[in-house]
Amino acid sequence: VFTALLLLRFVIPRRGAEAMAAAAPARAVGLDYASMDRDDAKSFPRICEYIGAMAQDASVEIIDLVDEIILSGSFLNASDIHIEPKGKVVKVAFRVDGILKDVVQCPKHLEQAIVNRLKITSRLDISKTDAPQDGRVEGKVRGRQLNLRVSIFPTLHGEKAVIRILDSSTKLPKLDEFGINTEVLAEFRRLLRSPQGMILFTGPTGSGKTTLMYSALRSI
Repeated sequence: VFTALLLLRFVIPRRGAEAMAAAAPARAVGLDYASMDRDDAKSFPRICEYIGAMAQDASVEIIDLVDEIILSGSFLNASDIHIEPKGKVVKVAFRVDGILKDVVQCPKHLEQAIVNRLKITSRLDISKTDAPQDGRVEGKVRGRQLNLRVSIFPTLHGEKAVIRILDSSTKLPKLDEFGINTEVLAEFRRLLRSPQGMILFTGPTGSGKTTLMYSALRSI
């Protein structure tokens, strides 16, 4: 049982080893995710308020702020975290169930520190600000093995970061567990058995394209 907020810390070992995740000490005051329900209408506003308070608190380290953003996104089952400079602020948004939801607007002076923190954890070049970069981080959050894909690319107002959250601990559902119409599923299975041809998987971000694809491959 978790009675205090555990923060995710990414530690970069020496000699170029892969980035690792380790639990940081619990904060004296924080959200108790163990007692929260992600489907509760009050959970999202509560998280937004807490992250907003952290962003305005000058005593909060940038490591803790970034870790909290990732931890909150994971708790809400967000598929993507968007960190984008917008004029005088840095907007943070989560994509949940395919819908991009604004979380908080951080002060502009935190922009480069947030981006640099993400670059360091994903082993990217912090000196390169005029070209896109892609990296990855692997670690555990509350027992959930996550693979984070980090994309950084320059915009008119600064560097934008997109973090794709992949939860490796989620069990891969079977084809008949997706709620697909019986007739459509039968035709889909027939096409999977076909020796030639092509099947297109389309839909918005977070709609389950990749999950369905892997489930289909496993069924062959």
